[in-house]
Amino acid sequence: NGVPLTNRGGGIAVQSTGNLEINDSVVSDNSAGPGIGGGAWINGTLKIRRSEVRANSANIGGGIAVASGGNVQIAQSSIRTNNAESIGGGMDILGSMIFAQSSLVDNTAEYGGGANVSGSIGRFVVINSTVAGNSAIMSGGGLYLNSLSISNVYNTTVAFNRADSSGAGVYVSLDSGSSATFNIRGTIIASNTSGASAQPDDCNGFINSYGQNRIATLGAFLNCAIDTVTGSWD
Repeated sequence: NGVPLTNRGGGIAVQSTGNLEINDSVVSDNSAGPGIGGGAWINGTLKIRRSEVRANSANIGGGIAVASGGNVQIAQSSIRTNNAESIGGGMDILGSMIFAQSSLVDNTAEYGGGANVSGSIGRFVVINSTVAGNSAIMSGGGLYLNSLSISNVYNTTVAFNRADSSGAGVYVSLDSGSSATFNIRGTIIASNTSGASAQPDDCNGFINSYGQNRIATLGAFLNCAIDTVTGSWD
């Protein structure tokens, strides 16, 4: 509706006891102003299917902001062309999210153009999805993973994202106090670039590879430590 709602959830706000389902719908052109969750702020439960969250804005979580008490499931949907002035252009995740058969595209932020996952509770599961065309003024064009968050990514493509600084595809923060976990299986991370000269920069940080992955950047531009792991993270 384009009108800020107490700076939390420009379009939708779900409190801790709330439970909302969105099907076959569009959430667009909302703003949380200097606050959190342009399209939606979730501290309860939200399920989105066959829908779009697009062209929303906020300081944090341009499209969707998931608070520490939030639980979100997104399927067969698109989160696109949202903007955050600070972090999490498409999504800012402090709680838990399952993102399946969906696309996270053309979102922008200072950090985490596509999504920022952080906090000690942050859990992000991505299945059969696409993270593409997102951009960050600083780091994490596609995904920015911070603090003690855990992200598990299956059969997903992370491509054509951009960052002015580093980690255009995926940035796994190694800052003091941060030990984010990023696990991948059957995933492609390729054709992501950083800087004015568009240098290949698919990832920055530490990645656990559980097999059948392709990370295209080689040699001097590969800024990640990749650990090949057998078994399952489940």
